[in-house]
Amino acid sequence: MFGFFENEQAKKIKSHIVNLAALAKADGHIDEREMSFIVAIGKKTVCALLMCVLLWPTQAA
Repeated sequence: MFGFFENEQAKKIKSHIVNLAALAKADGHIDEREMSFIVAIGKKTVCALLMCVLLWPTQAA
C-alpha cells in the first residue's frame, strides 16, 4: 500500500506542475512571475509529499 500511495502522490504532483506550466505558457511565453509561482508551488507540494512519506506509519513485516 505504501508504494501505491507514494506513486499516486508523485503522479498527482507531477501532473499539477505540468498543468501549471502549460497554463503559464498559453500566451506563448512564461514570464518571471509565472515561473516564480510555479517553482513556489512545486516546492510546497514536494515538501508535502516528503512529510507524507516520512510520517506515513510503517507496517511491521
